[in-house]
Amino acid sequence: MKTSILSITLLLFLPLAAAAQTPDEIVKKVLDARGGVDKLKAVQSERITGRISFARDVEGAFVVELKRPMKMHVEILLEDKKSSVFMTASLPAG
Repeated sequence: MKTSILSITLLLFLPLAAAAQTPDEIVKKVLDARGGVDKLKAVQSERITGRISFARDVEGAFVVELKRPMKMHVEILLEDKKSSVFMTASLPAG
């Protein structure tokens, strides 16, 4: 009986211990895992590829290319049809 009460008490307080990280701590861990802010800023382009599925029988490949400053190219190939989107954004003045 005492063991079950202790177990229930621990389970109730476990989420509080898991949520103890602040957003700043989480961002710092991510940046440290990627080599730091300087290394992350040194990256000028990135290419992401994979498979995408919209329904049971509709799937295909995708490519996302990101390039600094603020440029993106997306290609999706579904059932032998290619769709491409090119985007360029600008930062607000200020």
